Amino acid sequence: PARLREALRRGLASRGPLRLALAVWCGLFGAPGAAAVSAQESLLRAPSFAETLTRAEAATAAKQWAEAAALWEKVVEANPVRGGFWDSLAWARYNAKDYPKAAAAFEKVYELGEGRPHNAAYNVACSLALAGKKEEAIGWLEKSFAEGWRDLAHAEADTDLKSLHDDPRFRKLLGAADTGKMTR
Repeated sequence: PARLREALRRGLASRGPLRLALAVWCGLFGAPGAAAVSAQESLLRAPSFAETLTRAEAATAAKQWAEAAALWEKVVEANPVRGGFWDSLAWARYNAKDYPKAAAAFEKVYELGEGRPHNAAYNVACSLALAGKKEEAIGWLEKSFAEGWRDLAHAEADTDLKSLHDDPRFRKLLGAADTGKMTR
């Protein structure tokens, strides 16, 4: 009983069911051989960067957006300077409909200079508009135009920006006149 109590105490202090089981096993039956320890350690270790990246890419390909976003978060935590990883995180969050976090990731894409700046700024604007942050969305849309966004038809038809359509600044950016106030 004393040996079992001590094994349980060590296992509970170690956090995690596998560590608990290993601590109890060792407490009851003694330490396992070197081969068993090596196998157990490999079960306990965190996945490598390459494994996490592969899983993130697979979840993205399978369109499992919430899982992909969680994995891309781990990827960018390990390598925060590669804009492509941030872009993948942003799109996973966007597709998971987590628009505020998608906007933050697209901002990081913009800061890191990944791809074309006007695209990143436009994606921030879309994500913010979908999140209901109209003022910030207009600001980023203005920035996207200043950076070189020129696809007016796309911006006008983009349902992501629908919440901005009645804003005079949006109409001005697109060069659209308010015909409701015109007379013959």
